Amino acid sequence: MSYWCHATNEVVIGEARSLVPTEIRKVIYIAQTKLDERSNYLQFSGQSEGWEIVKSVAVRRSSAEIYAQLHPPVIVGEKEVRFLLPRKAKERFSRRKDDDDVKPEIPSEITQ
Repeated sequence: MSYWCHATNEVVIGEARSLVPTEIRKVIYIAQTKLDERSNYLQFSGQSEGWEIVKSVAVRRSSAEIYAQLHPPVIVGEKEVRFLLPRKAKERFSRRKDDDDVKPEIPSEITQ
């Protein structure tokens, strides 16, 4: 297998490669919940942020770390992703503690 190494600008044959990101995008994940199945109203539930790799280049593994330090990724934009949180599954039979079923011990004075 051969590939073009962007760090050394040569064709590399038979050496392991690493993909180094050159363009990234900021992603904002917004979680929403639907309180009622019959309504279209969505309620804000939570938010988190992350990064998405838009473009990456092949670099030989021995040069990947140095190449990544010399060429930091360029931020090309921002994206917002909205999604519905899945509903929690309800238990069909709710289990209760059996502490109520424990009978108190009968004092020995009464049994004699």
